Amino acid sequence: MIKKISSIVILFCIILFNIKPIVMAADYAELGDSSAASGSLSEETEQTADNTPSISGVNISGDFNEGTRGPDYFKNIKIDLIGENLTDDNFLTEEGLRWTDKTEVELISGTEVGHLNSSSNFGSERPSVPVKMFSTDNGSSGRITYVGKTKSGIDLDLIWEIEDSDKDDWEANSGLNRHGSIRGIGFSGEQFFPNAIGNSISVLYNNANNISINYKIVKHGTMDENQVVLSFISSDIDTAQGVSTDLANLAELIPSASNLVKDNDIIYDVTPGTVGLNGSKDLPRGGYLGAGFLSAFNYTFYSPAPPRYGNSFNYSMAVRYALFGSSLQAKLETKVNQHIRVEYIDEQGTPIKQAANLKGITGYSYRIDKADILNYSLIGVQKDISNINKPIIRFVYRKNPVQESTANKAAPQNRARRTRRSIQSNTVKTNRTYKGVTSSSAKSYAKPKSSKKDPFLVNTGMTAEEKRVFIQYLKEVEKNARKKYGNNRDKINHEVANAIIYPSYDEDLLQNQANSLKKPHIGRNTYLKGRDLLADTNKQNIYKIDFPHMASPLGSYERSSILKELTKGLATLPITVYEIKELTIARARRPLVSYEKSKIIKKFKKVLAAGPYAVTGKDKFFYLNSYTGDYWTHLDEKDLRSDKDAFILKYHPKYKGKLYSKSIIDYYSQDNLDEKRDKFFKEILEKQAGPGVTADEQLFLNNFSATLSIGGFGLLIYFVYIKKDKEAIKKINAAKKNKRKILKKAIKIYKKKISHSFIGERIKNIKARATRVIRSVKKGIRNSVKVIKKLTNVAKNKCIKILRTAKKYIAKQKKKIVSKLTNKLKKLFKRK
Repeated sequence: MIKKISSIVILFCIILFNIKPIVMAADYAELGDSSAASGSLSEETEQTADNTPSISGVNISGDFNEGTRGPDYFKNIKIDLIGENLTDDNFLTEEGLRWTDKTEVELISGTEVGHLNSSSNFGSERPSVPVKMFSTDNGSSGRITYVGKTKSGIDLDLIWEIEDSDKDDWEANSGLNRHGSIRGIGFSGEQFFPNAIGNSISVLYNNANNISINYKIVKHGTMDENQVVLSFISSDIDTAQGVSTDLANLAELIPSASNLVKDNDIIYDVTPGTVGLNGSKDLPRGGYLGAGFLSAFNYTFYSPAPPRYGNSFNYSMAVRYALFGSSLQAKLETKVNQHIRVEYIDEQGTPIKQAANLKGITGYSYRIDKADILNYSLIGVQKDISNINKPIIRFVYRKNPVQESTANKAAPQNRARRTRRSIQSNTVKTNRTYKGVTSSSAKSYAKPKSSKKDPFLVNTGMTAEEKRVFIQYLKEVEKNARKKYGNNRDKINHEVANAIIYPSYDEDLLQNQANSLKKPHIGRNTYLKGRDLLADTNKQNIYKIDFPHMASPLGSYERSSILKELTKGLATLPITVYEIKELTIARARRPLVSYEKSKIIKKFKKVLAAGPYAVTGKDKFFYLNSYTGDYWTHLDEKDLRSDKDAFILKYHPKYKGKLYSKSIIDYYSQDNLDEKRDKFFKEILEKQAGPGVTADEQLFLNNFSATLSIGGFGLLIYFVYIKKDKEAIKKINAAKKNKRKILKKAIKIYKKKISHSFIGERIKNIKARATRVIRSVKKGIRNSVKVIKKLTNVAKNKCIKILRTAKKYIAKQKKKIVSKLTNKLKKLFKRK
């Protein structure tokens, strides 16, 4: 009975775990399909227990096919990947990701606003079939069904969610919203390109210049993400457009002939003007090559790209782009490492020799020789291939009967044979050797291995687990905020900033005067881990960023209770009056009459409220709660980095207005952040400064204005007379000694701002008038071109001479007006 039960158990294990029963073998075991090419094995020290799918090696080789156009330009470029623990679930069929006959778009969150069709105003490429259009509010999302299939047969969908857009700016300033067409975003499969396998997934929108979308590749009908290996040849990035995406997280190759450049993570067209391209036919113009291994990615399309705004066009009537390179596939070959464990056991399953670990590639066939073991004979082989990436070969031995004479003779012979054999001799006699890198003569574009240090960990000082805890904390806070406030970005950001501040400043007197700090309503486990981590970044020097410190000005910038807003407003009250008074009166020899004072003050207020030079109470309080406050008290390298980062996340165009739960992660996930931080910080100051004022001068003004406020004086009093901070006292005493120099410098910079602003306005008006005159003259000449052709050469020269004289006169008038205005300004500030 017992034997019968044992037999059943053994049979069950064989079926469940795909373990082949013991078979008699002479000297070796075979692994893989015998019809496949033979491979060679190398020895490993040990096998890892990690079964997470990943890419461990990337190499791009080959040369561009110069002189050709279209996808053939990239035909000699090859991408070789080495994978770990990949299965057919991770590989797409030949067609890749594309729009199929079964594809439909389903709304998850948001509003369907109508259908876009050929009669709608959508620019030059109107869809010929109706396309469902959806709202572009942040948080709007949907599902694009049946966009691909894995080799294992899993159907895939694509989940999209709007992360951000500039639609508010577009609506307010583009002037293009007067047309009566349906406005929103839609997805279609109406963009076949030559040499493409299947139809592309086209994205169409017509109420913004740029829209940021998060995409997730999921199993059909579910929200379960499915990682896949993909390659693509992007195309049709033209007319000053640009793309920012992490889709190509393995390899990215931008040909110089494409006329694309990459700056601040944006790949954009630099062709002068707005030259249109004809999709894949014009490759490499407007295209690049990439490969990725992922289940989710971000994709922001710009039309125009930020660096091209203003020197190409300012606003788009309608935008169309194609995901996944319009189904144009790059040459990609992925080899998956196969980790083979070879065990030597007796009939009872007891190891009788140390196991060997060998490394090969799946899809090849291998022959593994047995080992000679003293006093044991091989009786069979077991194969466990339930995990094809980590198969187990078991050589089963039986102990030889004890025979004195035989044993004495056999021992030396066996020892000799063991000496001659090794793991290497046990490997297959191969007729092909796998090489991880293609021909060494080919031009290489090797990308760093994916095993390099995560930039986020480098930039923050966190561990991988702490990063996971931090991101989970932010995401849960954002999710809870969305439930309360819908898609109100300002309130969501306020909630996220407060959740970062709370662990360190929930009982801080000063921060609670400016903000309503409350414990975030999220899962207990997430909160406790996040709280401890954030508090540690505030206290421990192993972290490079003090996150609660960094988030304090971000949180206090947003609107809290009425009482707190009045407090913040009161804190900045004296600044404008004081600055104007000092600027207009302090250095004058004679007192200005009331009329002159009033006139200058009005002009000064106009300057402060204009464009990039705007000075608001919120801005001043922001400076006071970050860099300025730290400057007068304590400012170390960690605080300086944190203050600059807060400034960048609030004011830099790349991050301004975006969700903190996303922009904070994106910001700290950049390579070479230390260099980029200084660059971003300078760009903001230069934009605030305007013409004629440097970034350093603007930084001085920011601190000057924040200090000369009720809040600034209150802060100094608190640290000098209440806390009696030695460093603060020392700095204030130094400022007192140099107050004349400080005031003189401030007045000098403000003078620059006013003079350049007024001159700039006048020059702008003069240029506009001159342009209209010249355009009128040229138009008259164009309309009379037939007459001019009939004139004699003398008459033609006279016409040309008249035109030149007119241009010189206009230029002279420009110069005269500018000179006159400059003299007036000099007289205004000159001591009489």
